[in-house]
Amino acid sequence: GDLKKITRLSYFIPLQFDNMRCCFGIFPITLGTMIVAGILVVAGAGSIVAEMLYSTPHVIWLRIGLMVAAVVQLVAAFLVFIACIRRQASLLMPIVIFIVLMMMVHVVKLVLSIIALIAPNMMTAIIIATPLSTAITAVLLILYAWFFHIFNVCFKYLE
Repeated sequence: GDLKKITRLSYFIPLQFDNMRCCFGIFPITLGTMIVAGILVVAGAGSIVAEMLYSTPHVIWLRIGLMVAAVVQLVAAFLVFIACIRRQASLLMPIVIFIVLMMMVHVVKLVLSIIALIAPNMMTAIIIATPLSTAITAVLLILYAWFFHIFNVCFKYLE
């Protein structure tokens, strides 16, 4: 009786006894994946709000690009929840592709930031902001690599 209740409940909340774990072994892989997706939902929503409230109108293409990326991030992150609940690995593909693209963007940005640090001039960056920008980009790249690992392991688990 109790095992049936646990199984029924875990259909809606994927806390089944996953043998694969993430987040330093703390969480089952599906729960850890949903936690990371939740972080991405909050970050995506925050990006949309920030772009709507604080962006300057003279950089309209950058603003549109950031808004599109944030919306794609939100949709892909919501699909993660559905993938974990329904146990459908294919629904994880959008977030995996999005994370790979974001890692590529951050690698390019990191290389450009390092170039701006080594040989600063008026065309590359504001000299004071470049070290901070480089550090933030490096941290984001590491986070995206970790997120990719979590989503990839969950994808393999759900297959």
